[in-house]
Amino acid sequence: MLKLNKILLLALTLLLTISCNTEITVLSSNQDGVLCLALDYDPSVILVRTKAGTADIEYNVTIKNAADNSVIREIEKYNVMDTVHLEKGAYLVEVTSGKNSVAAFNSPFYSGSTQVTVEPGIHTTAKVICTLSNVKITVEMSETIVKNFTRYDVEFKNDSTSSNSLYYSTDSINSKSCAGYMSCTGKLFYKFHFTNTDGDSFDSPCWSEIDEVKPKDHYHLTVDISTDKSTKGSALLSVAIDDAMIKRSHDFIVNLNASSIPVILADNNDVEEYNEKIQLSKASDKGVFDISVSNEISSLVLSHNNVALQQLGVPTTIDLFKAAPAVIQSLSNLGIVYKLHSLKHATVSMGAMLAGNSTNTYSFMLFVTDSENQYDKLTATIKVIPNSEASILSVTPDLYTAYVEAEYNTDQEPAGLGIQYKESSSNIWINYNGEFTKDGTKISATISGLKAVTKYDFRVVTENEPETDNIFRAETKNGPQLYNFGFDSWWLKDQTGGGWYPNEQDNKVWFWDTANAGATTLNKNNSSTTPEYDHIVGGKAACKMKSIAVLGVFASGNIYTGQFVKREGTSAILDQGQPWNSSYRPDSLVGWYDYKPVTVDKAQDPRKDRMGKMDRGVIYVAFLDWTARHRVNSSEPSTIMNLGVEDPSKRDPSIIGLGYFVIEEGTTDYTRFAQKIEYFNDKIPSYVLVCACSSQYADDFTGGVGSTLYLDEFSFIY
Repeated sequence: MLKLNKILLLALTLLLTISCNTEITVLSSNQDGVLCLALDYDPSVILVRTKAGTADIEYNVTIKNAADNSVIREIEKYNVMDTVHLEKGAYLVEVTSGKNSVAAFNSPFYSGSTQVTVEPGIHTTAKVICTLSNVKITVEMSETIVKNFTRYDVEFKNDSTSSNSLYYSTDSINSKSCAGYMSCTGKLFYKFHFTNTDGDSFDSPCWSEIDEVKPKDHYHLTVDISTDKSTKGSALLSVAIDDAMIKRSHDFIVNLNASSIPVILADNNDVEEYNEKIQLSKASDKGVFDISVSNEISSLVLSHNNVALQQLGVPTTIDLFKAAPAVIQSLSNLGIVYKLHSLKHATVSMGAMLAGNSTNTYSFMLFVTDSENQYDKLTATIKVIPNSEASILSVTPDLYTAYVEAEYNTDQEPAGLGIQYKESSSNIWINYNGEFTKDGTKISATISGLKAVTKYDFRVVTENEPETDNIFRAETKNGPQLYNFGFDSWWLKDQTGGGWYPNEQDNKVWFWDTANAGATTLNKNNSSTTPEYDHIVGGKAACKMKSIAVLGVFASGNIYTGQFVKREGTSAILDQGQPWNSSYRPDSLVGWYDYKPVTVDKAQDPRKDRMGKMDRGVIYVAFLDWTARHRVNSSEPSTIMNLGVEDPSKRDPSIIGLGYFVIEEGTTDYTRFAQKIEYFNDKIPSYVLVCACSSQYADDFTGGVGSTLYLDEFSFIY
């Protein structure tokens, strides 16, 4: 029998009695007072001493303004001879000792506080009582445990999901020198780990919980086993809190010898972890579990914490062996078939239930105990899949594209795996012949060239299943897109280095611009933004931007909706924005990027702290309430529109909506992004500004020379 002695309000307190020297200190002004702190301790509770009469404890003092809680003074390792001069007023005095760790051995943490008022010309005395702020834990094993087990460890946490724990090993328990301390959260969780003299290991299947845990509580665990002969060499452990006699039973058995134990078979195999796939809406012999017991079954528990099973009406915990016939019948109606063939043999089948429900992953546990308190357990995970080699998972349509995700349901990728689509009104399926992105059993692709506001059907096919009724229907979106949003059209101003522009030949349609006009004025080879024809996602071309230095002045590769006006010295004059002739407001800006940053080697105020750090790229879109394009002079910060990214209170009032995407890490290939646009009012935009830079802080002439950003296939999602 395992007992837990809970000693409430253990008298582990530090008494800080405050006294003052009899000498009168001359005060520096009539507005000052003196706060005296002469710290002492209660020797009856201080157990560890470095030498006679000296407590092995150090005090840290914090003095705060009682009105606003601001810190006035912090004193580490407080000297009892110190006096503190303070102005007239009310103060909060906080005293601590030790380190406030989540979990640590032999490291108690004490704290206390009091409020005191300092008067001019007066020595003021404060009194602080410090008490143990965390929870103390000690562990003891009985002689029977020590005799019959070679390993007996106990682990404690104050949160079952935390990575911080106190682990009492066999050696530390035997030494009786480990007192553990944990921060108090109101709960304690613990697990046992046993190995008997036959070499069999037994671990708690889950964390056991203690409620209503308070600071200063001392939990002393004494572990023992029953000597009742009916247990035949095994023991069912339990925990009891002495003062309330609340027994907490564990759901595992510890055996003193290697007697025959129950067996749960899955697919004719004795396994601890069972994983299987069951095809949707198809009769299956999977999910059948066979329970065999040498003695007699005393319990057969089915438990789970699965929302999908709860929604089907399956109890989270049920003892099938002890359940009433009506309960067994209701489970059978759900498709969970339990049969007790004899007191030594039972079967549980869940295949019929799972195969009749939607695709999902179901996890549960079977736990059988025999009349000798021996047990076996099985953790099972069953994934229900469609009755086909592959299936569509989702379709996310845009105006002219659709992002399709699919999955194959076989162990290996089936031959001929592909995606087909068609207009819903048509009978002709079209094979998607572009690139796929693969992630485990999942594939995805962006299908382009679709019509806006049109219903399409999508399906995934294989060589064995060239046609399937597993069809996903979606409708493309409605809303305007920007000219050359895929960056396919480019114009070279002249063949001698006049610079590239992301518009049609001879700039017949002018919508986008770059800083190339200014850069190539100084040097015809200074184009920082160019077309990319090899490294693309779709269409004919992509946009390549590279940060450079011109005459020592940093310039980021960039692209923006607007027009470069002229260069003045090393300054660029440009007009930002293009008219937005629509009442629609996009929800997101999506596209593809590939970023190759370098270390920042050019920096100016106020970004000098970026020097030596990895560069970052940026893509943003702003919808604006303008009557004309916005003129910017790169050398005049006041002309640069404040987007309010770092301080929303300084956001330019003309901004109606903003989507700001910072590329903080480099990539190995194109990566899809989807930047949500946040709208700040209900206005209809009159202008739109889309901008991208290979260096985020190019406006402050800060970035890494050589940082390169590729962009392709942008679009708005509505």
